[in-house]
Amino acid sequence: MKIIFNTFLYLAFITFAFSQSNTRVKMGMVNGTSSLTDYTLEIEERGFSAKIHVDRLKSTVRNLKFEFESDDYYNDYFQTLGSIVSASASGIRIEIKEGREGILIDVGKFSISLNNWDVHIDNNGPRNMPVFSWKLDLQNTEITPSTDMTRDLGREEWQIFNYLSGGSGAITIKKILGNLSMTQNGKISAYRKTQDDMVAKVTIIKRDSMTLDVYYFKAGQSLGYHRHPTGDQIFTVIEGSGTFKLDDGSEECLEVEQGSTFLAPANVWHDLIDSGNGKLVAQQVTKQPSGMEKR
Repeated sequence: MKIIFNTFLYLAFITFAFSQSNTRVKMGMVNGTSSLTDYTLEIEERGFSAKIHVDRLKSTVRNLKFEFESDDYYNDYFQTLGSIVSASASGIRIEIKEGREGILIDVGKFSISLNNWDVHIDNNGPRNMPVFSWKLDLQNTEITPSTDMTRDLGREEWQIFNYLSGGSGAITIKKILGNLSMTQNGKISAYRKTQDDMVAKVTIIKRDSMTLDVYYFKAGQSLGYHRHPTGDQIFTVIEGSGTFKLDDGSEECLEVEQGSTFLAPANVWHDLIDSGNGKLVAQQVTKQPSGMEKR
């Protein structure tokens, strides 16, 4: 991977040094992988310091093509084609300090990938619409600002921080998934999902023959349409209200409230949605083994 990096530096040098001469450079690579362990980077300058430590870092490049051409100053282009460029890291710790203030960021796992990308740029700008698919996965992250930093927060800023941290002094992110893509016709699609999007669940009983779980919904949250191919599921509303949906070819909706008990038959699509006040608490008993499929 070091060779690849040095090659890019060389190509960048050529771009500036020989932009007015007849120059053509091509590079192709099928696969390239690099990995690092116990990597540490430290920066210090005029009262500012930063320290980054990574337990394990891995990067991968596949089917990469790089092309640069320069007939003269006004006729050059840069083209990059690649099926996968990805990087993943685990055990990341970032410490940043400036004066009395500082912040500590711990990341359990981080990965990013750029898939099926095609970029072609000449002196007049992009020749075609850039095409790419970008994915992000961030897990088990904790952000802890120093007390000197939080002490200087305004009233509204402090309220926001206290809400996000739950009064613990640290903001915890269990999981964030992101996906962004662009097609040749310029259509952009984006998707993201955080652990907070998922309804909180506490498992009370887990046996080979059955499970008992309790769901705690936030305002407007839903389980999302899913089904259990081989197991019936019985719900009981403990608190709050919501809407239960069944879809076995035609959708049926049932308004439920405290004390309501209802059945999701095996292999039938169903969903449970909070009414909007965030007070829905429901328990479910599921026959095992049941399996689970999302729609």
